[in-house]
Formats: sequence, structure tokens, C-alpha cells
Amino acid sequence: MIKLLPIIIFLLSFSVFSQSDLPEKGSLSDIHNKTKFYLVADNESRKAILKQIEKQKVFTVVDKSDDAEFFIEYKTISRQPIAIAGTTETGQMEVYIYRDKKKIIAWLESTTGGGFKGDTANRLIKKFLKAVETK
Repeated sequence: MIKLLPIIIFLLSFSVFSQSDLPEKGSLSDIHNKTKFYLVADNESRKAILKQIEKQKVFTVVDKSDDAEFFIEYKTISRQPIAIAGTTETGQMEVYIYRDKKKIIAWLESTTGGGFKGDTANRLIKKFLKAVETK
């Protein structure tokens, strides 16, 4: 048992340290007065998001993550075939900042939409922009 004690202590301390890397839940106020963001999304979703961003004059996309004040990340969670030639896509959009080297999630939403031309990403960016507008 004595020989196992250092191993047990190591395993317990490892799990504690790895949990400190988990993101924290924040709020939209975490991006208040921030305008420059870096976008992570696949090609079609990126086009849909940028099309909505161009309609408003509050936020600006930057080319380098180092220039960003916050981040918007869109990812496809699943795609399901429907009918003869259609698909639905479930996607998630996460808006976050880094504070003290810790990821703070300011806004997180997922939804399902048509699986073509960035439809789901379009729905989510509109929800985000509306949430910011009403904040």
C-alpha cells in the first residue's frame, strides 16, 4: 500500500491540474466595448457569418488571432440526411475571450438548420448579434 501512495497522489493531483484548464462561463458583458474578433469556421459557414457581420458596423473580423479582442468559433456537431437530397446540420457557436490565460465563454448556442451554404451558422450569428444588440 505504501508503494501505491505516490502513484495515487500523482493521479489525484493530475486530475486537479487538468481541471484548471477548463473554460469558465462568462457573459456578454465580457466582450463589452470589444470590437475586433477572430473567426474560426469552415468555408461556407465563414461566408455566412461574414455576410451578417458586414450588415452591422459594430464588429470587425481580423486576420490574425493575435490582433483579436475576442473569438467566434463555429463548429458542425452533426449532419443528418433528410428526404431525397437534403441534410440538416446541428452547429454550435462559441464566443469567448482569454483573460489571465483562461478561456471565458461569453456566449454559447447551438441550433439545427439546413445543411447547405452556412444556414446553421447564419442562424447562430443572427442570434448572437441580436443578443448583443439587446444587451
